[in-house]
Amino acid sequence: MASLCSVFIGYVIISPSVMQNYPIAMMFAYGSQFLQGTLRALISGVTREKYQPYRRTNTTMWSLMIINAFSIIVLGHVLINELALVVLMNMIGWGAIAHQVYWTIQDFKRVLGIRMFRIK
Repeated sequence: MASLCSVFIGYVIISPSVMQNYPIAMMFAYGSQFLQGTLRALISGVTREKYQPYRRTNTTMWSLMIINAFSIIVLGHVLINELALVVLMNMIGWGAIAHQVYWTIQDFKRVLGIRMFRIK
C-alpha cells in the first residue's frame, strides 16, 4: 500500500492541476486501487494463498500516471489529457473491482455449495 500512496502523491506533486480540476475523480481512482488491494488481502487470507499486491490493473494505472508525469517533466505539458486519464483510471479500477467481487462470489458459492435465490 505504501507504493500505491507514493505513486498517487508523486503524480499530484508533479501535476497539481489534476487535484484542483478533478479532485473527486482522483480520490475515486485512489479509492479503487486501495479497495482492490484490501479485497485481495482479504481473499488471500480466506483462501490461504500468497498475497500478490500488484496486478495488471495497478501496473497499468501506475504506468499511465508515470508516463504523464514524465512528459510533464521532460516536455513541459501532459501527454494524456488529465480528464481522460482520470476517467480511464476509474473505469479500469472500478471495473476490476466489479469483476473481482462477482467472480469471488461465484467461486465461493461453487466451493461451499451455496445456492442463492433458489427455492427447492
